[in-house]
Amino acid sequence: MNIQKEKITDATDLQQIHLEFQRKPNTSLKGNNYDNGKVTKTEKKVRAKKDRKLSEDEVRMNHLSSEKKRRENVRLTYDDLVKAVPDLRLSENRSELIIYQKTMNYLNWLYKKNSRLRMEITERKRRNDLVEELHVSEELVWELKQGK
Repeated sequence: MNIQKEKITDATDLQQIHLEFQRKPNTSLKGNNYDNGKVTKTEKKVRAKKDRKLSEDEVRMNHLSSEKKRRENVRLTYDDLVKAVPDLRLSENRSELIIYQKTMNYLNWLYKKNSRLRMEITERKRRNDLVEELHVSEELVWELKQGK
């Protein structure tokens, strides 16, 4: 009996449909067993826990070692920055904030100096103090990006 196409006219038809459904359960549902028209849940398989290759102490020591290397790299990078910025000294006690502030001050000074030098070159070209073929390379042109 095709349930979807037939009209149900009375209670007998409804009982017939119910019996038909019990004989042909919907087996497309996962995780269920059908036995004599009754649905019973199947047990889910429990995944076996993966064996750890390292002990908790080894994992912790690896983490500490990695973190120590990361901090050392940050420290070396700060030292390189301190060497590059004239207002900073390796011997002085400095915070990250001071390093950032002095680095920004130095970069702003460099941008202004670069701009003044380019203006001077342009002015000398205009007065014919310099050879006309003199060209400022694009890599020497620094423009300060304005914050939003």
